[in-house]
Amino acid sequence: MFTAKKTKPDWQKETDVCAAEALIEQMQAEAAKPLIPWKEYDRKSIAIKSHVNHLITDGLDVWIAFHARMTKGGQYGWIGKDWEIIGTPITHYAEINYPSPSGKYC
Repeated sequence: MFTAKKTKPDWQKETDVCAAEALIEQMQAEAAKPLIPWKEYDRKSIAIKSHVNHLITDGLDVWIAFHARMTKGGQYGWIGKDWEIIGTPITHYAEINYPSPSGKYC
């Protein structure tokens, strides 16, 4: 007994190719996103979470530090490990965002 081989119609094959191309484009867009979302540092901003570790940079080096009020006058700055004050002019900061065991970011 002869049975015909089942094949997808041409329009369905084209749809599969389009879906694959869309998936590839989506993956490339995800890969193009920066791994660390740096934010420009505004010395006068009080919107930065205080006493929470961040990555900070002056454009050359990177430190882990937290943002806190430095003086009675209300100025804020960055404090690193062992409570040393980071005196270098900071240009950008990023929240530290560790992935959870499920792979999603907290």
